[in-house]
Amino acid sequence: MTEAPAPILNSKKKRSWERIKITIYVATVVTLVIFLIKHRDQFQILFNLPKTKIASALLLSTLPPFVNSLRFREMVTIFGERLVFKEWFGLTICNTFYNFIFPAQAGLMMRALYMKRFLHFPYKNYLLMQGVNVCVNTFVAAALTIPLSCYVTMAQQNPPDFIVNILLVSCMYIIILYVIYMASKKNMLSSHRFDYICIRFSGLSNLLTTARRQLIHVALLQALLLFLASYRIFYMFSLFDIHPSFLHVLFIQILINITLLISITPGNIGISEGIMSYFLSMSGHDMKLVFVAMLADRTAVLVVFFILGTIFSKILLNRKLSEES
Repeated sequence: MTEAPAPILNSKKKRSWERIKITIYVATVVTLVIFLIKHRDQFQILFNLPKTKIASALLLSTLPPFVNSLRFREMVTIFGERLVFKEWFGLTICNTFYNFIFPAQAGLMMRALYMKRFLHFPYKNYLLMQGVNVCVNTFVAAALTIPLSCYVTMAQQNPPDFIVNILLVSCMYIIILYVIYMASKKNMLSSHRFDYICIRFSGLSNLLTTARRQLIHVALLQALLLFLASYRIFYMFSLFDIHPSFLHVLFIQILINITLLISITPGNIGISEGIMSYFLSMSGHDMKLVFVAMLADRTAVLVVFFILGTIFSKILLNRKLSEES
């Protein structure tokens, strides 16, 4: 009996994985809608807030995207490319915007196509850049997790359960880094999903010597991004009369960051909210109220990205049309 060629099998696996992701996404959205309908009274708190606090929440939602754009600009300079504002900021905004509204990480593909078409940025460099991004993010998260885990554990009244979770997360970091390292050495992983992370990880060793300064800048900007995103959520919690410590929120946000490596739902919708609600409930907070507050935070972020994404999509599209005419 003849076996199907490997490319056909890989294509079938990819299509099956995309169907699973779409199914999970639809199920997540339906679940969130049902949850909002059942708890609309708690969500109504957001609409009763003073306009100044709502404006502050929206303003805080614009800071992480700006820092993320600076991080993207710094990574591109590693490959000798200099971008103007509408490119390094606009492409980052549109990347996240399309990842929110379309499955299969459409934003990443859009940005890759744009950079190839207008900036002549090779796909292989783009894939390497994404691999570098994942590795730097993982190292930053792992470095911050150690001191924060000690703080959070000591702050718990009943720490044994939390210690177990911390150990599990630490093991997850170690396993991910080990798999990436071994894959770069022995080409162990050949799946399409991990190709740009694992196979091209070997190029990171060269960048550590040739672009050390830029990588340090990227790491510092990633740490700042985590702090700003955590403070945005911390501020939203205060609007719903939820008062965890900021370092506790930062610690959980770092754990959420690692889940972005496996993009199951667009924008990690439902996943981030569930993780934050679960961990804060362990310290005595109302899980349902935390989940509502996280959905309110998600709403503010979506409003910002919808406005900015629409504006910069038009700006970048006008460049395409002007060059083709």
